Amino acid sequence: MFARSTGSITKPEGAAGNQQVKGKVLSNMEYKYPLSNEWEAARERLFELEAVADPFTLRNLERIGIRKGWHCLEVAGGGGSIARWLCRQVGASGHVVATDLEPRFLEAINEPNLEVWRRDIVRDALPEGRFDLIHARAVLVFLPQPEKAIAKMVVALKPGGWLLVEEPDFISAAPDPSMSPASLALSRKGWDAVVKYLQSQGHDRELGRRLYHEVANLGGIRNGDFACAKRLCFA
Repeated sequence: MFARSTGSITKPEGAAGNQQVKGKVLSNMEYKYPLSNEWEAARERLFELEAVADPFTLRNLERIGIRKGWHCLEVAGGGGSIARWLCRQVGASGHVVATDLEPRFLEAINEPNLEVWRRDIVRDALPEGRFDLIHARAVLVFLPQPEKAIAKMVVALKPGGWLLVEEPDFISAAPDPSMSPASLALSRKGWDAVVKYLQSQGHDRELGRRLYHEVANLGGIRNGDFACAKRLCFA
């Protein structure tokens, strides 16, 4: 979804907070992202994500209308495809910051207007009022108290800046019913195992459906500037 800042949002509270996970209270300090870029197959996973999601993301960014000279922030930039695209859109007079917990793939990008930060959106602050555009994709669903991460991003926008956040709707994910009964059963079993593991790590499978309201409930956003993008489901 898109949102535009008025520059008047209240600063979020500190990183302390809790999330309920299957009867256990998971604090922000205990939280650990379950899909680390240190994994040996991380590059392959990110290629697959980019292949599925980039066409939707680029369509949404083009609707915003990225301009030369903009300062942009890519939160949890992963493999870097969107950060690289943004660098070329903002040109030599612009600047792109890309963050990640493990930014090794971002650091391999050769763009002169790209700056890479090792940053944790849960625990680390962002500079205030610095960016014309902030983008985050498939990251908030993994976070304890995603509303605080959203508030941090809005605070980091310039007045009139754009926030684009894209999160999967896992509730709508379902195996293809045209498969054979055996394949259908195996697909369901595998998908249920993935969802069970992610939920044990704090994953919120319903956030994609609540995302509009999570952002709309913040101050400092002009209601007339909301537009829901197509929900994505990465299966």
